[in-house]
Amino acid sequence: MTVLDAISLSGGLGPEANWHDVLLLRDGKTRTLSLYDMLNKGELSQDLLLRDGDVLHVPDLGNQQVFVMGEVGEPQTLPMGRSRMSLTEALTRAGSFNEAQADASGIFVFRRQLDRRDKLATVYQLDVRNAAAMVLGTEFRLEPTDVVYVTTTPLGRWNRVIGQLLPTVTAVYQVTRTTRDANDLRNDF
Repeated sequence: MTVLDAISLSGGLGPEANWHDVLLLRDGKTRTLSLYDMLNKGELSQDLLLRDGDVLHVPDLGNQQVFVMGEVGEPQTLPMGRSRMSLTEALTRAGSFNEAQADASGIFVFRRQLDRRDKLATVYQLDVRNAAAMVLGTEFRLEPTDVVYVTTTPLGRWNRVIGQLLPTVTAVYQVTRTTRDANDLRNDF
């Protein structure tokens, strides 16, 4: 029986199954297999013949997610599911970027570098001031735990400051006006 046979006989994969990091435990050693590569790319060299005592473990999606934050319709964590998603797909699923507030030159992807001690992350930038650049976003494949961040324009930051100050200014104005009106009424009597 092969890996694919065993998974099929066990009822297949559930919706939360991680297709990319299936673990095969054999003789005290662990090997990671990709069902996605087997089924979608035809890499059947990973469809190993199982031996007595082998254990297959299909984990849940767990860390197989992308984080989309900043000036997007709805900041959220997106599960990667069975296939890797593109940057454009992640932005679309998060409600796209807020064109009135987002800086079109400031779409960043932060990717952790686990295998390097000299740097924590690699940062990629997409500049979509030219809408044709979104095509590049369809070619950029995200990795698990990538952080997509869309920055705010200077005007957007200014609008936020004004929005936070406006209730205070309005309250001071109302108190001043009420005091002035009360004084005017008292002077009339």
